[in-house]
Amino acid sequence: MPDDRSGTLTGQKLGTYQLTEKIGQGGMGAVYKARDLSLDRTVAVKVLPAAMAADKTYVQRFVREARAIARLSHRNLVHIYHVGQRDGLYYFAMEFISGRTLRQHLAAAGPLTIEEFLRIAGQVLSALGRIHAAGVTHRDVKSANVIIEEGTGRAVLTDFGLAKEQEAGAGGAEGLTRAGVLLGTPEYMSPEQAEGRAADARSDLYAFGILAYEMLSGKVPFRGASALAVLRKHAEEPPPPLSAARPGLPPALEAVVARALAKRPDERYASAAELAGDLVRVGHTAELAELASSGLDATARTIVGGPLAGAAAVPASASVLPTSPTVTVAPPPAAGVGPRRGLAIAAAAAAAVLLLVLGLVLAVRGCRRGQGGGGGKDGSGTVVIPPVAPPPKVEPVTWDLVLPDKTRRRIRLLGWEGSAARVLDLSDNREKVVEMAPGMALELPAREAPAGGQR
Repeated sequence: MPDDRSGTLTGQKLGTYQLTEKIGQGGMGAVYKARDLSLDRTVAVKVLPAAMAADKTYVQRFVREARAIARLSHRNLVHIYHVGQRDGLYYFAMEFISGRTLRQHLAAAGPLTIEEFLRIAGQVLSALGRIHAAGVTHRDVKSANVIIEEGTGRAVLTDFGLAKEQEAGAGGAEGLTRAGVLLGTPEYMSPEQAEGRAADARSDLYAFGILAYEMLSGKVPFRGASALAVLRKHAEEPPPPLSAARPGLPPALEAVVARALAKRPDERYASAAELAGDLVRVGHTAELAELASSGLDATARTIVGGPLAGAAAVPASASVLPTSPTVTVAPPPAAGVGPRRGLAIAAAAAAAVLLLVLGLVLAVRGCRRGQGGGGGKDGSGTVVIPPVAPPPKVEPVTWDLVLPDKTRRRIRLLGWEGSAARVLDLSDNREKVVEMAPGMALELPAREAPAGGQR
């Protein structure tokens, strides 16, 4: 059977798979769109070139890739169906994803909005978290290995041809990497990979930092006339500031990318979950929140900040996903807590609620009468909420949330989580958590102010 470098396998049959169109070419083989004749479905078939099939090392690496994907079932990882061999050609069939690579998307549309970045970043990090938990390092995370599915926007991490077992011993998967041979794509390789040292999960997170820089600026931070020149930059030079390539990004987002790109592995994020924990405070997605919470202790509570809390730092042209509270539920009360104690707790909570509501009403009326109560200085009905821990619950009341830049959002105050307010944003009818800080205030709308509060 002929080699496939020029796509000459088109029309051939490998097992039950009819190859119909060559759709990609990588270092470890060509990928074809194919028809699974036994199940009547479209699949993708990756074929190891005949020249490589004669080398036992390449065959082992190719089979290892198939096995690595097969056991890592995850929504953002490509699914594998079958591994086979025919006439000296090794192949495996996998899920066919209709779409284009992230690299193609960036080339066509330019840098991503913050909303798009967070959505794709959360999915890629979720996939990395899954493979790292299974003891696998990808070693080739890049925009060309992320496919964006048409119609759904699902981001899928592909191409495990360079993946390795993190715990492999002598003669294991690590033994397939020959001494003095660099594996990977220079623009995305970590400093330790550039210097020929061992790669681990933190190396993948460095590559994710390069990918994040590319998604936000439209270009990778390091380029050079040769692969060696690029590798030296990874090892020796700091990346150009992201703010120079994309002005106006939230400082917290720049800080995440900068930490991911630290030269020393121990100065980077230790896990995908830790990185997600910082990204989710820039903007909320389900994948980021789920991954971030997976790195917490069972009794930990985390409040996820969102666009209300960070609105002043985000330019008007940027788009940020809405947020909702993410809280890991505390364990149930220990056995022996009887109904009488429960009634006492409920009564205390009700009393606290009544006191809070009464205090808010008196504060508003005091401001209306020019008496300065509750924090308002101009009699406008403004109550400044300091960053302290209020009672855990309040009656739902409609307020104007005044941000430090004096913009307003109409919200319904639902409760408190420490020093953060849990609110219903009436502009999009979503629940959110806002970390209250100096300069932020809750102002009672004029049409809802009590009549007795007029001066």
